[in-house]
Amino acid sequence: MPTNMVLVRHGETEWNKSSRYQGVMDIELNKKGKFQAEQLYDFLKDEDFDAIYSSTLKRAYHTIKDIADYQNKDVITIADLMEINFGEWEGLTFSEIEKDYPDLAKKWAKDPTCCKPPEGEHIKEVEERVGETIDRIVDENADNKILIATHGGIVRIIIAYLLELPLSRIFSIEVDNVSISRIKFYEHYPVLKLLNSTHHLKID
Repeated sequence: MPTNMVLVRHGETEWNKSSRYQGVMDIELNKKGKFQAEQLYDFLKDEDFDAIYSSTLKRAYHTIKDIADYQNKDVITIADLMEINFGEWEGLTFSEIEKDYPDLAKKWAKDPTCCKPPEGEHIKEVEERVGETIDRIVDENADNKILIATHGGIVRIIIAYLLELPLSRIFSIEVDNVSISRIKFYEHYPVLKLLNSTHHLKID
């Protein structure tokens, strides 16, 4: 029996709405994000999850907390599932980043493996912490179905890591708020079954 992993990106925040880099900043869900979480709950609450994991950040945790409560399960929070630390870029739009860091922003947007935001994380460092965490979760959940609530950058990195895709292309993968992606593991061989599905949402 394969292991099934369901990856969910958190609901909308005010910084998502204004296209600001929020990274490790602990920004809450906004009104729309909470409504998105309710729709996700309606869609996933009756799937039988053996374990439920989340980033330690509130926007991820509160996106799936009601699902865990309905299933009488604890949410296992893991700091290494947090979003990329964008350092001095946190709270800025990309236009503001381009204005303040023109050369670096251009290089990073084209290939995030070339460099890192000032005082932030290098994408390869993020892959290392996330990859180790995903390997451990899969090892601990053979033949189980697991739900993971995390962040857009982390969903992209998980998919790239598992499918051995180049990190330089992670921003070619679209990951919307409260989107669902599904991966099956056949004896640890990962197969992407669904990517960035939002058909459970009643509004955009």
